[in-house]
Amino acid sequence: MSKAAIIVASGSSRRMGFDKLSADLRGKPVLWHSVHAFSALDEISQVIVVTTPERFDRLSDLGPKLIRVNGGAERPDSVAAGLAALHGDITHVAIHDGARPLVSPAAILAAFQAAENS
Repeated sequence: MSKAAIIVASGSSRRMGFDKLSADLRGKPVLWHSVHAFSALDEISQVIVVTTPERFDRLSDLGPKLIRVNGGAERPDSVAAGLAALHGDITHVAIHDGARPLVSPAAILAAFQAAENS
């Protein structure tokens, strides 16, 4: 089984009034923490980050399994763009909001385990 993650992070943060994905959290952008939780797992072979080139540039230290794609007009369009970028051997995909940086590796693995068992 081959696993991947799609991190959706192309929104404008209009309701927040500032770019929450770029906000500092422990010296790194919020988006960095969200992506790191997935990219650090050996079980995940591909991490698609649906975001702007500027935001993606701030993730350069997270390794070679990251791929950037442009987002769509609405969240479903962005998820579809991420799905279209997956390699053909992926069997399970986690879709995560880039503005949710507190996801733990244990929670990610538990979600994949639940998907395998269903």
